[in-house]
Amino acid sequence: MKTLFTAIILSACSIMVQAQCENAYFPMKDGVTFEQTSYNAKDKKEGKVISTISATTNTQLVVQNKIYDKKDELITEGDYEVFCEDGKVKMDFEQFIPDELLSSYQNMEVNIEGDFLEFPNNLSVGQNLPDANGTITIVMAEGAMNMKTTITLTFTNRKVELQESITTPAGTFETFKVSQTTISAMEIMGMSRETTFSSASWIAEGVGAVRSENYDKKGKLAGYQVLTSFE
Repeated sequence: MKTLFTAIILSACSIMVQAQCENAYFPMKDGVTFEQTSYNAKDKKEGKVISTISATTNTQLVVQNKIYDKKDELITEGDYEVFCEDGKVKMDFEQFIPDELLSSYQNMEVNIEGDFLEFPNNLSVGQNLPDANGTITIVMAEGAMNMKTTITLTFTNRKVELQESITTPAGTFETFKVSQTTISAMEIMGMSRETTFSSASWIAEGVGAVRSENYDKKGKLAGYQVLTSFE
């Protein structure tokens, strides 16, 4: 009887966990494939990322990314983790590093460490989201020397701005717009430089980012990504 009672409790907990993940702002399903295409401010294609989801548990996913250039030639590939727990989606810091930044260091040793960015399953306009930090260390062998570059990224001022319908080649979605400020501090050979820019993402329940925009320090659109396929 005790064993049966324990099994019932565990089953109920599993159902509750699955239920809270069903309204997550990310596709928490094994086998889902989606494509995000990047454009510059003049609407010229810069590349695309094709992502495929592998579910390891009901609350943990591995997302496999393939990054292509504007000619649809594969540049690099990798993966990141997504968790659904405590009523929120936690996404690997690496997912929020610009693709062009990683691709420019593809022949070097790159180490990435950082927080998970959190997206609560119950969003509302005006809601503030937690900050996150991360560090990218790049080591480039130059003859007998190893040159190390350290980039520290801080995601701050994360806020739910509004709720609106967004249409992309993948369909029409009801989304929340989440804005944030990114502070990038680069240190190389004793010299440092800091850059601040802003971005916004429109995220849909069960889908994730439908559209994302990046802005320069003057607030001018620098580039954007749209969801072009979702299967």
